[in-house]
Amino acid sequence: MCSAVVLASCGGGGEKEQQQADPGPQIERAVADRLAALSDQVADRLAAQDTCGAAGSASELTAAAVAAVNERKIPAAYLEDFLGAVNELEAQLPPCDQPPPQDDDGEDDDRGRGRGDENGKGKGKGRDKEDHE
Repeated sequence: MCSAVVLASCGGGGEKEQQQADPGPQIERAVADRLAALSDQVADRLAAQDTCGAAGSASELTAAAVAAVNERKIPAAYLEDFLGAVNELEAQLPPCDQPPPQDDDGEDDDRGRGRGDENGKGKGKGRDKEDHE
């Protein structure tokens, strides 16, 4: 009998009511959309094998995530998992395979390649002793 009274007092006695589940803490749509777009950008660049672009997008994502946390736009309930996922994404990116920069004329010069001094008395990397005799 006591349990029936308790149920009736909380609205659970025989009435058909729709009770909505508590959705929990929420992130503003604009913040979530921005973070999702940056995350998609990382994925798109990785799919295109643009590792340097992916690294840049991941850095933007990390900066946006930190800013959202500092502005208290990410609920405390999500902080640990959220920042952990962002950091893990950036840490797991493959290394940037950027080609070496070229001069403005597009030709590769031989500076810094161990050719020796102006008189030709350097170490001459890649040459056999027979070539010099």
